[in-house]
Amino acid sequence: MQKEKLAAIGLVIIIVGALSAFLILTYNQDILNNLFPGEKKKVNENIVEIGDCVDVNYTGMFLNGTVFDTNIESVAKMWGLYNDTYTYSPAGVFVDPNYELTPPAGYEDNYSQSFIPGFLKGLVGMHLGETKNVTISPEEAYGIWNETLADQLFGLGNYPVDNIIEDNITENITDFSSYFPNVSLTEGLTFDYGAIALESEGVLNATILNVTDTNVTYRLLPENGTTIVLPLFNWNATFIVENDTAFTLRISTEINHTFTIDSVYGPIHFKVTGLNETSVKLAVNTDSPKLELVDQTLVFELKVVKIYKTSTQLES
Repeated sequence: MQKEKLAAIGLVIIIVGALSAFLILTYNQDILNNLFPGEKKKVNENIVEIGDCVDVNYTGMFLNGTVFDTNIESVAKMWGLYNDTYTYSPAGVFVDPNYELTPPAGYEDNYSQSFIPGFLKGLVGMHLGETKNVTISPEEAYGIWNETLADQLFGLGNYPVDNIIEDNITENITDFSSYFPNVSLTEGLTFDYGAIALESEGVLNATILNVTDTNVTYRLLPENGTTIVLPLFNWNATFIVENDTAFTLRISTEINHTFTIDSVYGPIHFKVTGLNETSVKLAVNTDSPKLELVDQTLVFELKVVKIYKTSTQLES
């Protein structure tokens, strides 16, 4: 009987061995990982993966090699970019090119994914201590000039060349006093309207016609042919006076003229992309911190200084 038991055990061992070999050949290692859940994917501590937190030294350049940004003090001084209020040290980067994840607890304050997509993608697969150059298209850097957005978001897709302005204007008295705090509310008083409204002194006066408890009415006094630089847009505008009731503010600009308007949400950049007798066609960019970076292919030199395998915490 003992011999029969040993034979049976031997047969079971042979069958299990054959089955294991069959599973490996047929379904690869993944099925064994399911059979033995205690086995975990091997983590390579020296390679950057999506979800990792990484300390990075970087230098951003235009295609001609001109440096526009860096967190390396010596490079900043070499290119005249040094800022004595900035602490030059490796940047804390949370590697999430699709902006779908959140740094795990303990890393959220010091590691950010607020870098351009091409920067984050360039880090994936890099080794600890590795340095490499990454070329980044405008779409994955600070964006392109968008004509559709200029029209839909700002209503400036087609800006009129001629703007008709009524001579007589009535405003709420509180609003008037906030715009012109140093102007006395006295009928017949002439004041320098352009100094405030156009940020240019001596180009457009106004006379107060009537003051009530709620409103102020005043008359603009443009001089025909006077040319000013229009605030915000930074292009020329000329007063065309043809009658006693209104005047025309005629815009003069050129293709590729650019300007930036600072808003509470950050800088908004504009570019003249078309021009005819009736309108100026504008494009806009709301992504770039600086005008010079819009629609630019950029090169970043990246060096991985330290890797924290926070991707494994996200998986768990």
